[in-house]
Amino acid sequence: MTNSLEIKKNSKIKALLVVALAFLMVPLVTFLITYYSNVNFRHASNKYLSSLPGALGRHFASIPTREEEDSLKRQIAKYYITFDDERLVDKLMLIRSENQQLFNDLIPLLNKENPVKMARVNEVIRNTDIKSDMLQRIIEDMNSEKSAKIDTLIKHYGSLKQNETIREIEKNYRDGEVTQLEFTELFTRLQPQQAANYLYYVDSEIRQDILFNMAINKRAEIARQMDAIELNAYNMKALAEIYESKNPQELFTEIGSNDKYNNQNLALIYQNLSLKKAAEVLALSTDEAFILGLYDSISLQEDLMKEEKTLAVKLASAVQVMQSYETNLNELLQIYQKMSPKELAALIEQMLKSNQAYQKHQFDDEEIVFTQEQLVLDVLKRMKPAQVANILAELSTNRSVELSNKLMRN
Repeated sequence: MTNSLEIKKNSKIKALLVVALAFLMVPLVTFLITYYSNVNFRHASNKYLSSLPGALGRHFASIPTREEEDSLKRQIAKYYITFDDERLVDKLMLIRSENQQLFNDLIPLLNKENPVKMARVNEVIRNTDIKSDMLQRIIEDMNSEKSAKIDTLIKHYGSLKQNETIREIEKNYRDGEVTQLEFTELFTRLQPQQAANYLYYVDSEIRQDILFNMAINKRAEIARQMDAIELNAYNMKALAEIYESKNPQELFTEIGSNDKYNNQNLALIYQNLSLKKAAEVLALSTDEAFILGLYDSISLQEDLMKEEKTLAVKLASAVQVMQSYETNLNELLQIYQKMSPKELAALIEQMLKSNQAYQKHQFDDEEIVFTQEQLVLDVLKRMKPAQVANILAELSTNRSVELSNKLMRN
């Protein structure tokens, strides 16, 4: 019970102290604001406070009175007016930069001392202010024009295809139409992914120059996105190596449409497949729009990497070769199906023994060859199992086993 009363008593005391401090602080704060904002009040207060005892009174007594300040200012004016015009301007400009009020007080006093000289001095100060304002306006206009130029460039580059943008950036940089610093500002404004999509393919020296003056954080973000582009290209190349060993029908379900990969990634995959394998897969497609889109993406990728744009043309020709070969297979199938198993076995034995080239097609440094053995295998794969069994039965044991194993692998 006693503790409870003491707690209540202490709480009341604290509340009274807070109220008392509030009543004290409000007039004190009001006094300080008025003291530092009102010159007349400050001088009157100093005069009153100088009567305080001890060091506090001596402090306020040491502060010059209004009359003493005015006397000092008149002395400064009399001294400054003896300076030549240039030196007087320098002094006044320095005073204005540090104490605007003192400058305002000195000007009338100086005018009173020598109005002719001060007319010249005031004119110089006005001209200096005008030049300063004009310089500031020029700088602001330059910055505004620079910003507008960069905005225009961003819109222009964004309206082009990626490869066209790369060429335009390199051209603008080399002919000096856009400076290094302007390019740095431009790429700083772009989203990191978009900036990386351009800079990854730009000439390496130009890329380094653009990134050189960029803020570290922004440069790091763009670098991470460029690393991601490079990693994706590596992954697509690794996939192509895996896909090379798959048969065309199985591979068609993976890369014969956009179901699994977009055209950009498909272009990277097809670039790393052998021409024959790539053509075998595309020969199975009847989607002309998909094939044309893929060809465009392949050409775009070659252009971005500054390679000769030849793969799409070679691939289109190779697809025609595959389709023509498929037509030949169907024609031969009809002929062979009319032959007896014994006749067909004899023909197959002869073809496998010689295994000459059935067709050869040259595409620059690559060649697509169809051997007689491949022709036999491809025809047999299209026959019914019973027909194939009858033919194999007519062959020698060794030839039959060899051919059966190859049919199973294919």
